[in-house]
Amino acid sequence: MLIVSDESYINNIYLYYIKGDSSLLPQKEGYFEFNLSELWEEINDEPLPRTIFVQLDNYDFDGIANVAYMDYLQIRIE
Repeated sequence: MLIVSDESYINNIYLYYIKGDSSLLPQKEGYFEFNLSELWEEINDEPLPRTIFVQLDNYDFDGIANVAYMDYLQIRIE
């Protein structure tokens, strides 16, 4: 799960994939690209703040130990 929050942690975006229930991520692995500014404004009804926090979480839902690999994360300001 990828979580993007404002500096007060009041407004957030949760991007995740769980089989049969996903929010913006089309599959559990692969290359994903999206416009964070547009997404933030659509969900929170305000522009993306100048300061944000990005959090990556790996949850275990079935009791079998799991590992998450992050190969590359790029955040661009244009």
